[in-house]
Amino acid sequence: MTATGRGCAFRTVVTVWGAMDVFLETERMLLRRFTLDDVDDVLALDSDPSVRLFVDDGEPVNRDEIASMIEDWMVYYERSETYGFWAAVDKQTGEFLGWFHFRPRARGALDEPELGYRLVYEPEAICYEDRAGGIR
Repeated sequence: MTATGRGCAFRTVVTVWGAMDVFLETERMLLRRFTLDDVDDVLALDSDPSVRLFVDDGEPVNRDEIASMIEDWMVYYERSETYGFWAAVDKQTGEFLGWFHFRPRARGALDEPELGYRLVYEPEAICYEDRAGGIR
């Protein structure tokens, strides 16, 4: 199944792009599976005080906590081709932009996942946020 909109192509089957397992591809961004190689990028994101302000209790996190969190996220890939946590990467530069998750809503239909995200704070990221929010 493929759905398109606002420059996005949403696939329910993971495809391989280069050496990455890609879940979703837009004109400028890829959402790919996480690996443990992403620990430092997620740690940098979650160490940003402006991010921590809205996450959990606002307390700092450490590298071991992030590694454990990513391992938990990776379990999703064994259970579903649609639901999970996905690293957002700039297609041209390979730069880590943040992450998105798709998961079942508490009382929603299975084909209407909840969209969550955490992005690196940069003015350019606003465009990515807008495009990802337009997935239908």
